[in-house]
Amino acid sequence: GQAMNLRSRQTGLSLIESLIGLTIGVFLLMGIATVFGQSRQTYNYQLAQAGQQGNERLSAVILSTALEQAGFAEMNEINILNRLASFPADGTFGAGESIAGTQASHSVTVNGQGTVTFPADTLSVRYWGGPAIVDCVGTPIADTALATDVFASNGVNLTCDSNGAGARPIMGDGTAILAQQLRVLGMRVSYGLDTNGDQSIDQFQRADNVASWNDVRVAEVELFIQAGERPPESLSFTVTLENMRGAT
Repeated sequence: GQAMNLRSRQTGLSLIESLIGLTIGVFLLMGIATVFGQSRQTYNYQLAQAGQQGNERLSAVILSTALEQAGFAEMNEINILNRLASFPADGTFGAGESIAGTQASHSVTVNGQGTVTFPADTLSVRYWGGPAIVDCVGTPIADTALATDVFASNGVNLTCDSNGAGARPIMGDGTAILAQQLRVLGMRVSYGLDTNGDQSIDQFQRADNVASWNDVRVAEVELFIQAGERPPESLSFTVTLENMRGAT
């Protein structure tokens, strides 16, 4: 009976052994949680990167299409031989002009970096409608209609105002959780000018230094974009305005 009692007292773990086991378990759980957190952070980073790249391609397509349409008029348009009549002066454009812009800057709160100043240029283009011609929000434009698209950045979105209907976001989202936000922080536009009519670019200028918009043959657009908590990046692309050749 005494031997049996001795064996009973020796079974199980002591308090010290239990505490050691518990401590090891806590450290293991902490390690697992750390690995999970790092994996989640990596996933969010890669997701933000993929979203940024996709939206960059989309914005480049939309802006490039609008710029390529600047000055467009069907060959049978009644006024095609008279550009000044086809594109009359209004509050944004001078006579014969189908591209215009403004130069500005604004301060934006950048995720993780505080307040930063970015270019906040605007870009306006106009063109006649026709088969397969749509505005910046995808609305078909009739061949008897003269359309105008105005692009800008409000610090969060790339926006477009088509025919004075109001600025609509076409890229960017500042309402999602931080890791999934995609913000267009600013936009800079430079213009390639042919000032002597020899069909070659003499100089690049921003809007404030463009003497005649009818001299514009190329537009160089730079968007400043931030995905999630990644550092801001710039996307640049250059578009030749084919319909502006011989505009003057």
